[in-house]
Amino acid sequence: MDYYHGRFSSLQVVEDGGKTIRFTATYLRPFISSLGVRGRFRLLLTPENKFIRLERVA
Repeated sequence: MDYYHGRFSSLQVVEDGGKTIRFTATYLRPFISSLGVRGRFRLLLTPENKFIRLERVA
C-alpha cells in the first residue's frame, strides 16, 4: 500500500528473461487504477539505458 501513497521513489520488477530491473516509480503512476497496477508492460530505453517510455502491452 505504501507504493500507492507515494512513499517509494523506485520499484523493482522482474522481466520475462528473469532479469531484475529497478526504475523510478513515477513512470508507473499513469497505470494505477483502483485495482492497483495490472498488465504487462514494455520498457523502452536508449542505448545508454536511459528511460524513454513505459507502454502497456496487455
